[in-house]
Amino acid sequence: MSNISHFITSNDLIEHNKNRDLKKASAFELLPNKVSWSCENVKIEIRDENKIIPLLLKCNNEVAVIKAPFDKNKNQAYIFDSAGNIKWKIREKIPYNISDAMFSDVYYINDTLYFFISINNIDYRFSFNSNTGLTGELLPSY
Repeated sequence: MSNISHFITSNDLIEHNKNRDLKKASAFELLPNKVSWSCENVKIEIRDENKIIPLLLKCNNEVAVIKAPFDKNKNQAYIFDSAGNIKWKIREKIPYNISDAMFSDVYYINDTLYFFISINNIDYRFSFNSNTGLTGELLPSY
């Protein structure tokens, strides 16, 4: 798989309201609603008006994206390959009963990729191997 270049996150609300005082903006308003990158001179774009939380993975050829982090009905998490194809639908890969869980974040801890979820207002995390699709143990996250 080819490497990703020109990885950019953007927020249309902020871009269209550059004179707005961002100190008064909510965390939701500040989240990006678009991520884009280039792969072999082709521009890829992932957009969701319900906001996204994107992360360029350390392998530099995949992107983790949480869509609609504050909307229980639309909330999803994915790993996209460098060409913009869905490689993993994270909800389908985890062995836990999380039908009511919401994905809230994704980042690395000590070089291990973790997805963060909230179940009944309790926060958890689990590791995810984007090569194999295997998940780690569901851990309370304090």
